[in-house]
Amino acid sequence: MVTIKGEHFDRKRFDTTGNGTYFDECVFNQCTFTGDLDLTFSACRLINCNFGQGKKHSKDIQKLGFGKCVIEDGAFYSVRLKDSYFDNCELDGFGFFYTEFDGVNLVNTRGLPSCMYLERIHVTPETRNDLNIDLLEVPLDHFDRVASWESLRMFGRLPLFGTSLTALVSIPLIFYVLALYNDHIWRLKVVGSCFLLPLRLNELLGALHTVPVPSLSLWLLVSTLLLGIASSMFKLLCPPRIQEFSRAQWTDQIGNSALPYLVDSWRKRWARMIAAPCYLAGGIGTLLVLLVKLWNAGEFIWKYSEFRWGV
Repeated sequence: MVTIKGEHFDRKRFDTTGNGTYFDECVFNQCTFTGDLDLTFSACRLINCNFGQGKKHSKDIQKLGFGKCVIEDGAFYSVRLKDSYFDNCELDGFGFFYTEFDGVNLVNTRGLPSCMYLERIHVTPETRNDLNIDLLEVPLDHFDRVASWESLRMFGRLPLFGTSLTALVSIPLIFYVLALYNDHIWRLKVVGSCFLLPLRLNELLGALHTVPVPSLSLWLLVSTLLLGIASSMFKLLCPPRIQEFSRAQWTDQIGNSALPYLVDSWRKRWARMIAAPCYLAGGIGTLLVLLVKLWNAGEFIWKYSEFRWGV
């Protein structure tokens, strides 16, 4: 095996004549790798480099190893990657056009959400399970890990949409009825203070009191509004594949590659940036209101119960 260390290659074309070469700490700028290749890259940087000849119906069979490499832009064009690996690499905007994976391992490789056409990669059935296992541990930034559509699915599948919309309609309606009732009570008392009424009627008016707005109602309204926004965005913007299947169902039961599922899970980042905080704030607010209401109900039952345990 030929080893090349610390070289800089600019717009160079590599073909099968260089098979078996080991590149160590090299830089490749706008280079092209064509033909059936067997190359290894260690601690290299590849900038806008292309692999393959770009013929849709004729694939180059390439065995490539990338270890601790930075790969920026560029793409695979009609390449069948056989027994290849990406180990501790950084990918940024790399494309996979008409690419086939036949024994490809992804070990601690970052930047997959920035890559293009991952969902179009054909993974051979014999190696699909190994790749799916690698993808379970794919490194992601914190937001993409905790706020992917896959993660939000556990909330989106709950009946929050109907519940939150029902609450949003019922709470203003209840407030309107309370306001109408209190306004009539106030008017009756004003009328009663202006005229000399019979004693029993005065006693009846004195017994009437306005009903205060229930405590924490504003928090409940805001929380249900946030849940309604998040649930609506999930129903309208989350890809159908994520809504219909979990990753385990997609890969284990149906036997598909996890790549298209993950690509859908990373789509519409802007929508996830809105839906995730709304789910979090709305869920916490609703839970706190529920706990306070339960505590008040328990305190009332304890206070007025005829049988007090331990007393």
